[in-house]
Amino acid sequence: MKIINLVDELTKLQPFLYRFAYLLTKDNEAAKDLLQDTLLKTLEHKERFIKNTNLGAWMFTVMKNTFINDYRKHLLTKKLVCRIDELISEPYIIDGTDANYDLEWINKVIAEMSKGNRIIFGLYLSNYQYDEIAKKLNIPLGTVKSQIHNIKISLKKQLKELR
Repeated sequence: MKIINLVDELTKLQPFLYRFAYLLTKDNEAAKDLLQDTLLKTLEHKERFIKNTNLGAWMFTVMKNTFINDYRKHLLTKKLVCRIDELISEPYIIDGTDANYDLEWINKVIAEMSKGNRIIFGLYLSNYQYDEIAKKLNIPLGTVKSQIHNIKISLKKQLKELR
């Protein structure tokens, strides 16, 4: 596909891609960034596009994969010390000083883990499967399973004081 034709096609697809980006990100600026990243990747890797196939479908796939990869990178780069209230799916109200102290204490226990354990535990809490964690961190599956098991036992012992 000639570069001029490709730019014309990209221009036509841009409004549809932006809407899809917004559906993924739920944020105007993030959607614009995702669209820009997708367009850039499309131009950088135009030789991978198979002629006489659906350019739009290819670009939507590029966008979806870019979003997923960026989200996973974000999970790894942000602090993996979570607040306990972020870990509970149901909203609830904390009332009283004791409850706030308990949350601070739980966060302190998690923060005191080794960096490796915080990363593994953070991925586990972010709903990564054991095999995904092993692949992402390039460690054996058995190691991931045993480390998560040991982390859970350690946390139970340390947090027993809260009861």
